[in-house]
Amino acid sequence: MKALELTAALVAGVFFALCTGMDAVLLMDYANQEVEVEVVIILLVLSFLFMLGAMTMINYTNRAFDGEHKKANRLKPGRWAMNTLFASMIMILIALASYGTVFSSSPLRAAPRAHGPLVLFLALAAVSFYILNYHRLLPRRRQIHRAEKRYSLNGRRFTFLCEEISDDGFWKGKLSGEIHTGDKVLFLDTGGRTNEARVARIYAGGRKTGKASDSEIYLKLKSKTPAEEIPFSVVSGQRPVGTTTPAVAAENPRITGMLSGLSDHYDDSDFMSCFVYDFVHGHYLVPAKVGEKESVSSDITEAIRGSHDVMFLSVSSSREPDKTVLPIFTDWGTLSRYENVIEDEKSVVLLMSFQQAVEIMHKGYDGMVINPFNPASFYLSENYVHSITALEGYRREFVENQEN
Repeated sequence: MKALELTAALVAGVFFALCTGMDAVLLMDYANQEVEVEVVIILLVLSFLFMLGAMTMINYTNRAFDGEHKKANRLKPGRWAMNTLFASMIMILIALASYGTVFSSSPLRAAPRAHGPLVLFLALAAVSFYILNYHRLLPRRRQIHRAEKRYSLNGRRFTFLCEEISDDGFWKGKLSGEIHTGDKVLFLDTGGRTNEARVARIYAGGRKTGKASDSEIYLKLKSKTPAEEIPFSVVSGQRPVGTTTPAVAAENPRITGMLSGLSDHYDDSDFMSCFVYDFVHGHYLVPAKVGEKESVSSDITEAIRGSHDVMFLSVSSSREPDKTVLPIFTDWGTLSRYENVIEDEKSVVLLMSFQQAVEIMHKGYDGMVINPFNPASFYLSENYVHSITALEGYRREFVENQEN
């Protein structure tokens, strides 16, 4: 079906672009008094109807290709429609540039030479505008995929929780995602230090392998500067980041790595101390909605600009279904599982520190949850958050420093 949709859209797009080029030539002929006005009106009306049908076909096949043809706002132009309009603009510029050559008897035959720089400038401006804004035409999952790859070292997402090390230098631990021999990685220890390395060897299922995914494995790293052998360090294929430039992005590989081992080490005080330190120092993606009359970018990864009234979302806790919980996410991959956010065109995503998320939680929520739609999530009740923020170390770093 996808091949059929692509073919139908391509045929309709070529027809649309040719119509625009012919319309440009027709109008220039009329300007040179070579065509009667009645003929021009009839041909332009017919052309408009044909072009409208072609654009409807293009838009429908685009939404069908993306699996969005049954959703609301079906008339909103997609990226294929915008591609066609862009190609049509270029077709018009080509028609303008070549008109004097093709129709040598035209009084406008000198126009291409006289206005050549202007035509070139318009073409470059159209290309630049198209390239700079194309990301806004992509389906939201494609936008999120682009955001995820921006801080990936190998084009794949993975974290490996280092649980114990053998005498021959192999780490045993839990892998989430897919890792390959030779991958560039970051070794993130519990003290916040980062060391660059490469994957030297992988053992999974009792044998050496070139790649592994979502399992317990043995991993040996190779680096110029040997990292300290600290249990509960995390090996990651993503760089830690929290930024709104050039787009909203958060990567918390230590938190996601620790979450993968939470069920096995929940009763381990050393593990939980490391985990608490990690999540209070994290930066999170927090989804919200703007009002129906407010306008925001169609690229969900773009930071919202200016002043907007936003309403933060809530989810239910499986442990306490009657509680209203604020969802926060460690990265775009985990947030993409929140279908309501992906499908709602009024959704926006903000970058927040843990401390900012706590402030939002106190405005009507009973707690918050990290990565609620992932197999490995973490629920923080209001009482638990209070116990963390009341710690002397937390207050010294995040409360007293701000007051001073």
